[in-house]
Amino acid sequence: MEERRQLLLNESVRNSYFMYSAGVTLALLLMTMFCAKQWIDQHRVLWITAEMMADLYNHDLHLAIGGHIIDGAECTNRHRFLRYRLGSSGDRARKCLIRHPSSS
Repeated sequence: MEERRQLLLNESVRNSYFMYSAGVTLALLLMTMFCAKQWIDQHRVLWITAEMMADLYNHDLHLAIGGHIIDGAECTNRHRFLRYRLGSSGDRARKCLIRHPSSS
């Protein structure tokens, strides 16, 4: 039994190729973990940036409307009125809905 154990140790752990393979495997595992962490961090930064941009857009929209808080029904009615006045061009209606504060 001891002789078989020594033979197994000589053929595996004490072999120089075994140490090389173990080192390369460990390096690949560490690199994979590092890349996964970088990927997760990048997506977290992108989500935070998107939230900040949405907040800025909503703030600018609020200022463009004149600082008045409007509810959803008023916004829908205003949009329908603008579409009726301008025909079916939704782009022009949206541009009229968002006015620059200096143009008022």
